[in-house]
Amino acid sequence: MQGMRLLAGFVFVAAPLAAQHGSSAEVNPFTGPQHVAAGAAIYKGKCAGCHGPEGTGTGAGPALNTGTFRRGGTDQALFQVISRGVPGTAMPAFPANALEVWQSIAYLRSLSLARVSATGRGDAQAGAALFREHCAECHTNTAPDLRGIGRRRAESELREAILRPDLKVAPAYWQVRARTAAGAEIRGTRLNEDTHSLQLRGGGGVLLSLRKKDLSETELIRRSPMPSFEGKLTPAQLDHLLAFLASGQEIPAPPARVTGDVTAERLRNAAAEPHNWLTYNGTYSSIHHSSLEAIRPENVKGLELKWVWQANSLEKLEATPLVVDGVMYLTDAPNDVVALDARTGRVFWRYDHVLPEGVAPCCGRVNRGLAILGGTLFLATLDARLIALDASTGRKRWDTVVADYREAYSLTLAPLVAGGMVIVGPAGGE
Repeated sequence: MQGMRLLAGFVFVAAPLAAQHGSSAEVNPFTGPQHVAAGAAIYKGKCAGCHGPEGTGTGAGPALNTGTFRRGGTDQALFQVISRGVPGTAMPAFPANALEVWQSIAYLRSLSLARVSATGRGDAQAGAALFREHCAECHTNTAPDLRGIGRRRAESELREAILRPDLKVAPAYWQVRARTAAGAEIRGTRLNEDTHSLQLRGGGGVLLSLRKKDLSETELIRRSPMPSFEGKLTPAQLDHLLAFLASGQEIPAPPARVTGDVTAERLRNAAAEPHNWLTYNGTYSSIHHSSLEAIRPENVKGLELKWVWQANSLEKLEATPLVVDGVMYLTDAPNDVVALDARTGRVFWRYDHVLPEGVAPCCGRVNRGLAILGGTLFLATLDARLIALDASTGRKRWDTVVADYREAYSLTLAPLVAGGMVIVGPAGGE
């Protein structure tokens, strides 16, 4: 057999090159065209089902064509994720031989490199000013998140999207116009849909749940809500804007928007809204008790299953959900957040928080829930951070360090809102 020899009763096998460059290699040693092609075949057979045929992502797996990876973007980090999987998630281990793992990484790199846009024209700083003036209000709230868009889209695609936005509209941003049996018209962005219900984001970011049996008609509008900028920007201004989008510079932060429906007054008087659950304990009296009386000891045996939501994580579920006007907000341990239609269990949006390596929580990988004020949700994390999320979209508004997780501090509690303050306390540190 080639590569094998017998000596004094022992069999020696000459290790192939891939084994010599196994998981300990810092940089992928197999990046040539033949390895990219081999990686494409591996990807098609093992990865495309969850991550999409072109790496653009699906509901089951994130996009892999952006050049940005949740658990580290080095070749070594990618090797570990592919070969070992991600415990507690839907990502399994693929313990293939080292060569196949490296070839898969070579193909993933080709996906993001193909998207890099470098116009060579325009002033990115001038483009940033144009973005703040014309784009930031929508694209930092309900419109598509454009962070890293220069790595995902070619210049020609970005130019077309700015000048002719109706040509290609992602299904996630299709609009729906619905009419109720009483004649009222409702419009919004379609977030989810099944045979019986429709979930929309309406004007002002309000999350809506519609039962189809209550609607007389619905129309799916595949046009973009974004206006065309053809004739509104000069050629030079368009080049500036494209240069900014391609530069990878930080997108301007969204405007402060903590004003919303869940006011401090509503939180103080939460007992007057027994159909809602506005804070972890239900009310500031912290009795964790509902005054609703529809379910009683004598009829509890007649309860029936209404809907099921499947968590992405295999961790413990210890959170108390918030319920705000028909929307249920809860954490999917350890630190992901999901907004559900409380009537159907259908998902409005999801936020995933990636923990850094080395997090060692004192009290388990759990989370007890969220707090809300105005239109902002507050999440405490195992890496000792306090994160603010837009309650309508799940986008991060701000993120602050409470303690140093490297000193074994962590946060598992549900934050408490008091007036204009958010109160949390770290655990651990021993």
